[in-house]
Amino acid sequence: MENAGFARLEQLFGKGALKGKAGKIVEEALAAGVEPKLLAAVIAHETGRGTSNAVLTKNNPGGIMDWENNWETIRSFPSLDEGIKYTARNLRRRLGDSGGDMVKLKALYAPDKAKNDPKGLNKNWLDGVNKFYNYLGPTETPSDTSLQQGTLTAK
Repeated sequence: MENAGFARLEQLFGKGALKGKAGKIVEEALAAGVEPKLLAAVIAHETGRGTSNAVLTKNNPGGIMDWENNWETIRSFPSLDEGIKYTARNLRRRLGDSGGDMVKLKALYAPDKAKNDPKGLNKNWLDGVNKFYNYLGPTETPSDTSLQQGTLTAK
C-alpha cells in the first residue's frame, strides 16, 4: 500500500484492538496473496473498526466461526496476530472458492439466513465491505473485481 493508503489504514484502525496493527494486516494480506485493502475492509466491517467483542475478547478479526462446535460460536485465537493471519488465509481460500466474484464471496463468507446469524446482519456484509474498501482509496469496489494471478484487478 502506498503511504497515503497506509495512513488511511492506520486511521481506520485508530482505536480499539486493531490500533497499531495496520502493518500486520498488510503483511498477512501479502503473505496470503490477498489485496491488503480488501483484507482491511473485511476486518473493519467484521469488527466495527476494531471494537467488536469478538476481536476484543477472542482475538478474532474476521468473524470466523468455530468449526469445532458446528459453527455455532465465534472462534478464539491465541493472539490477535494469529487471528489476522488466519483471517487473511481464510479470505484467500474463500476468494479462490468464489472465483474472485465478490457476490459469490459474500454468499460463502457471510451467507444470508445462516444459522449463526439470527439478527440477519449478513445481508449487510457486501455493502459494509465496499464502504470500507472505498474509504481506503479511490479505486474500484471489490464487487467490480476478479481474481487474477493471486491479486484482485479491475475487470
